[in-house]
Amino acid sequence: MKCKCGCERNLEPYNKWGYKREYIHGHNPTKHTEKYKKQLSKRQSGDNNVAKRPNVRKSISNTLKKKWKTGEIKLNSGNFKKGHKLRVGMKHTSEGRNNISKALKGRKVWNEGLKGYKSGSENANWKGGITPLNEKIRALDEYKNWRTAVFERDNFTCQKCGKKGKNLEAHHKISFIELLRKYKIKNINDAYNCKELWNINNGITYCILCHSEVDKYRRRLIKK
Repeated sequence: MKCKCGCERNLEPYNKWGYKREYIHGHNPTKHTEKYKKQLSKRQSGDNNVAKRPNVRKSISNTLKKKWKTGEIKLNSGNFKKGHKLRVGMKHTSEGRNNISKALKGRKVWNEGLKGYKSGSENANWKGGITPLNEKIRALDEYKNWRTAVFERDNFTCQKCGKKGKNLEAHHKISFIELLRKYKIKNINDAYNCKELWNINNGITYCILCHSEVDKYRRRLIKK
């Protein structure tokens, strides 16, 4: 049997409830009147919705519990496991990419022109700017680049015990706090401009255990 919309696709003459079909779902050109839409909405809302009735929900729950006990259904029994993505490795066709491009063209980004939106004191997590300066500096890309440069120079090897590749840390020969005091670094801009702060000769690679032996402050953190 062919769909009446003219798409020439085949369809089963009856649906799973036994009602006669003439169109594939979504192909029927007839639109519901506003009055009928309201009737449908009312029919599926509140106590009128069969699935929301307490006795029906309880019946469904009991049925599922029985099937669970007998082993008819199992946790994550579907074809996809939690965290697995359906389209991994799949690529859009050129036609699909063009359609997406046309659909998004001209659409405004929600935060356009809102640089710094909900930042600083406007953010719900703002606590009055209490993050210490040394933590802010350690979060900079420059600090991460300095640490990586120290690791690469030392061939990712602890310079005390010779352990390689795992749980490594970059230690300051002249401590980080001493550098901040010595060069009177009061803000991020001062940190950017202080060359000694980014000098890799002031760094050395240690594993966590060796670092705790050399640095008292690091040892206190491990004990916590």
